[in-house]
Amino acid sequence: MSAVAKRRSFGVFLVTLCLSLTTLAQCPMGMETHYHPSDFHTLAGHGICHLRLWDSKTAWIDLETGHGHYNWAKLDSMLSEANRLGADVLYTFGKVPEWATSNPNDPNCRDHYGHGDCAPPKDVDKGDAYFKGFVTALVQHVGTRITYYEMWNEPYNPPYWDGTPEQLAIMVSDAAQIIRSLNPQAVILTTSMSPWSNQQVFLQNFLSACRGKVSFDIFAMHDYTWGGPPESVVKEIQSVRKFQAMMGMQNLPLWGTEGSDIKWAGFTPQQRLDFVARYYTLELNHGSERHYWYSWDDRNLGGLMGNPGAKVYATVGSWFANRKPLGCVRTGNNPSYRFVCTLQDTTSHPIVWVTNGTGTFTTTASSYQTTDGVIHAVVGGSVPIDGSPIFILQ
Repeated sequence: MSAVAKRRSFGVFLVTLCLSLTTLAQCPMGMETHYHPSDFHTLAGHGICHLRLWDSKTAWIDLETGHGHYNWAKLDSMLSEANRLGADVLYTFGKVPEWATSNPNDPNCRDHYGHGDCAPPKDVDKGDAYFKGFVTALVQHVGTRITYYEMWNEPYNPPYWDGTPEQLAIMVSDAAQIIRSLNPQAVILTTSMSPWSNQQVFLQNFLSACRGKVSFDIFAMHDYTWGGPPESVVKEIQSVRKFQAMMGMQNLPLWGTEGSDIKWAGFTPQQRLDFVARYYTLELNHGSERHYWYSWDDRNLGGLMGNPGAKVYATVGSWFANRKPLGCVRTGNNPSYRFVCTLQDTTSHPIVWVTNGTGTFTTTASSYQTTDGVIHAVVGGSVPIDGSPIFILQ
């Protein structure tokens, strides 16, 4: 039984929670990649520890092509790639097949993926047999190759869900019971949560409908910024944590299961490199214990494949490996803030940058590392800083 699963036992709650947090701190670096087998070879060597299956031809609509008829080939290919990477797998539910949808002409299903794929299954209020059958077949097929399950993708967003909170609660409750019965080591995440208050209305009703029917192990959030700066992710995390506490779920670990910047395509190459490093540093120092970047291979949304951003991702991941984030301190005035975020192992390691211009950082350390992985000597007791974070090596 995993540490997260053991947390359900009250008698060992505190001990296993500490063990869980220690385990999660070993590597917080997750990734989403699309189903492009010819690109899979580019994933290795970049410190990816966790792979999320979404937009990977592995949704319900992809796997159950007709009632009771399954095609597991692309799912198995993704799982084989995760195994090759040594990464664990997060599966995200979503996309109702056309044969099961209650409204194949639903105008809100605007993802251009399948007719009516955001509408609830037509039998959800009459036993939910369609979804229960899919979940059963899925978990029986994958066994323990999938540990983590995010229970629906962005249900507050009509292109992904156009049913009621109560209908989604039925499906999530049914799925969680099936998953845990077939894989006791499985870890159940909430549906993805939003930092935006207007979308939290739906989520509040959904979580209220889940009470007494399903328990969750992880609180999941999607936290995109909109044209930067990366520092704006802090307010989003704070909003989610406030909502989490309001729902009485503040004791659950918080994960960012999807995020980068919506306007990625408009960034300069240097802005992209700096964004990766600053976003991850802030995310993991403000309560999120793991983050899945979106995405590896989408040029317009976080794309890291084949460019120096992949090296930055790997370098920042190495900074956080087996170190505990202690938080960040911001000084200065807008637009020229200085951030010092600290990681702890046997000693303290500051990560430092300024949001505008340049400066210096005084340290007694002998060396520091830049986001390209290069280690530099400290000269004269200070190091130059700019918009690209540096990591102080003691």
